[in-house]
Amino acid sequence: MTNLSSPYLSSSRIHISLLIVSALLYCVPLKAATPHLAQPVRTEASIEGRDEVYNDVRLLNQLSFRQLEPMRAATEEGVWGSGGSVSSSRLHYDFRFFNDFAFNQDANGFLLDVQRGADFDGEFERQLVGFRHNVDKDTALSLQGDVYSDKSQIDLYFSAQHRFNAQHSLKGSLILPDAYFNGKTKTENRYTHDPQSYFLQWHRQGQALESSTLLSLTLSPHARFNSVESELRVASKSALLGLSHTQGLRDWTLLFELKGEATRRDYNLLAASEGRQTEFERNYGEISLALRDEQHPLRATWGLAYLFLRELGYTGRRLDDEARVIRQEPIAFVTLHHTISETTELRPTVYLSYPKIKQDFTRHPDLNAHHFTGKLALPFIMRFSGTEDAHIVLNPTFYLHKFAFGGGNVQVLWPL
Repeated sequence: MTNLSSPYLSSSRIHISLLIVSALLYCVPLKAATPHLAQPVRTEASIEGRDEVYNDVRLLNQLSFRQLEPMRAATEEGVWGSGGSVSSSRLHYDFRFFNDFAFNQDANGFLLDVQRGADFDGEFERQLVGFRHNVDKDTALSLQGDVYSDKSQIDLYFSAQHRFNAQHSLKGSLILPDAYFNGKTKTENRYTHDPQSYFLQWHRQGQALESSTLLSLTLSPHARFNSVESELRVASKSALLGLSHTQGLRDWTLLFELKGEATRRDYNLLAASEGRQTEFERNYGEISLALRDEQHPLRATWGLAYLFLRELGYTGRRLDDEARVIRQEPIAFVTLHHTISETTELRPTVYLSYPKIKQDFTRHPDLNAHHFTGKLALPFIMRFSGTEDAHIVLNPTFYLHKFAFGGGNVQVLWPL
């Protein structure tokens, strides 16, 4: 078991991690919640952590259930979602309903943004309601809140967005999670350093979908919480980024995706039987590069992906364990686009992987693996009313390294 020695989170360590994550944006021309939506501090996630130990195909399953339209879903109004079985008892899902109900000749708008998803700390949901006001034709300010009857749980979002033109925009947000917690809670729990999160997103859409780039970054630099109920204190910092790029190259389309996360936490475990300090760190990276032949009738897509997950330290109260998790998963995949009719399409995809996993726990089953895994996915796409936008996807999958069903997946996209 690796010992994380610093009694409190070193600012230099988190700054170095953030610099490394940021450097990837420039060094790699490139996809655990969707990074293209703001992912503010979730203190309950720091306290509890996730309640499951991943098996050898968990990350492969999540990759095979990824959204077919990830970039547009993050920037356009509509309903989109993906849900799939990643184990016999666990459903992995991402869902969003977002609409800007414009009024006053689009000078103002009522905002409704419902999100449900999961990251490496477990499930979450948000119901953001708010108001948009256009300062001028290119710049808008908005205020949103994730509102609960318990006022101590309310999150506030202050945002500004500027459109350089119809295809180019920049958005920034200041997020105050649990904004009124210390003054409104009926518990003895307290923030000793109030949490804040910052979200920045740059989007550029080329002409006729020839190229598009979406870059998003969420920074949560510091939060400290004293949980009397859970008998611990926790300090946390995190950074989450996403970069998605599509580029037309004559008869080919190039697709790049990058995801990255750096999380650091320091725990004081206060129970009488514990009385100790411990730490947690997580580094996650996912890089995908693919080429699609636009001239071939099957529009074959050839791709490579690499997934890396490193978790060291205390896992939170749900698992209540010390972990050492190192997963490296190179994946090759091939997708064919077979048009059945104007409104239906089949996209068979083969994923081939050879993961290297070292996963050690103190109280839960360990996992060491270095063997072939693979999946066959058969996404069947049904478009509505002959359009190319609104559709539903039925995606059964099958394991190739064993004779077994690999989980079902359903996706929906309905622009508004």
